[in-house]
Amino acid sequence: LTFYNPCFTNAELTESLKLIGNKDFNKPLTIGFAGALVDNKGLGILLKALKMLPDFSWINRVLIIGGGVNRKKYQLLAQDIPVDVQFKGWLNRYELNKLYAEIHIQVIPSKSEGFPKVLSESAAFGCVPIVSAMPAIEQLITSDNNGFLLKELLPEELCSILKFINRERQLLHSMSNNILKIVHNFTYEKYNHQIREKIL
Repeated sequence: LTFYNPCFTNAELTESLKLIGNKDFNKPLTIGFAGALVDNKGLGILLKALKMLPDFSWINRVLIIGGGVNRKKYQLLAQDIPVDVQFKGWLNRYELNKLYAEIHIQVIPSKSEGFPKVLSESAAFGCVPIVSAMPAIEQLITSDNNGFLLKELLPEELCSILKFINRERQLLHSMSNNILKIVHNFTYEKYNHQIREKIL
């Protein structure tokens, strides 16, 4: 039996939808990363991909949310990226939600995941994901529909997707709307309903 890991109530989901309003994907975009600052989570892939971009005029800022033993290493790696890269550290849920409301693209290049909680959390705020292609993820995320799948965890592939995003802005609004269609799977109410229906 498949059970998605719940991370918000129906009431919290309603509040998140109020916060985001209509995200504007035509203005400079905010890119987000949330997770432990360790190699397995793939922040290095994102930073190296950013370094390869020929144009940064379409990026407002990059928000790095989380902490870990490699923070200083990643800060050094980000130093010569000609865009505002902010390391926010660990945040409480309220602070995190405020940033999700601002983020347009959530990058999740993890090397191993079941279904990353940050994907469902950010999806509730209409963030378009760029995420590792793994079996559990591919059940809900399809490229060019509600997100982008990284078939290979390489900076070159991520850079190619970022350049595509800048060229094809008109797709992002519909992708944001489509990612919102999966978030009901991650409420506690949905989880409890499945327990009752499938097990009890």
